[in-house]
Amino acid sequence: MNYSYANFQNSLNKAKNPSKQDKTFLRKIPIPIQEKIKTIHQVFKQDLHHISTIQERIQFNPDKGLEHQITNYSSKFRNEQKLIQKIGNQKIKRQLQKYFQNLDFFQNTIQLVKQLFFFKSSSLSIKQKIKSIKTLKRKKKKEKRLKRIKNKQLIVIQIFTIKRKRKKISQKNQLKKKNQLKQIKEQLKNQLKRKNKLRKNSEKLRIIKNNQKQINTHKINQEINQKKIIKQEARIKF
Repeated sequence: MNYSYANFQNSLNKAKNPSKQDKTFLRKIPIPIQEKIKTIHQVFKQDLHHISTIQERIQFNPDKGLEHQITNYSSKFRNEQKLIQKIGNQKIKRQLQKYFQNLDFFQNTIQLVKQLFFFKSSSLSIKQKIKSIKTLKRKKKKEKRLKRIKNKQLIVIQIFTIKRKRKKISQKNQLKKKNQLKQIKEQLKNQLKRKNKLRKNSEKLRIIKNNQKQINTHKINQEINQKKIIKQEARIKF
């Protein structure tokens, strides 16, 4: 594998003056990490064969084999986000331990590679993190949906309660109206009864008055007749 420091330096220069495709690469590798890689190269006093093989093992699935060669540093990192999801944090540690068992800067190198591949100190891999983020998103969506459903249910319940209240109020009003109508009818009936009674009484009084008049006229007529008879008798005598 021809992966010399000069090759690596060229790729870094490419990264410093990136094309449109390599802009993501520049964001992913800051300058202090590049300097750390240079110091590692000086400590080894050889090419970056060890780190490249580690990076190769990190990038590619071990089941497919480790025959893949990384020809260009920038192109190697283009598909990093897709490939890094296949391998967890523990596998990276195991691969690093094979190459840096007897070296004092083992921990620094682990941190370096973690920084390179955007691993944090937690034991979660990127794949697991992505899964957790997805689950969180799903939970939030579910919560939102449940809130909407609850709000809709509350609105429906409120509508039904309003309708029931309206029905009750309308029923009460109807009952009131019915009662009022009944009272008015009763009042009218009573008035009619009174009128009928008064009419009957007035008729009785009229009849009585007429009868009294007739009786009086009869008495007067009798008296007149008696006087006439007395006068006639007196004439006959004289």
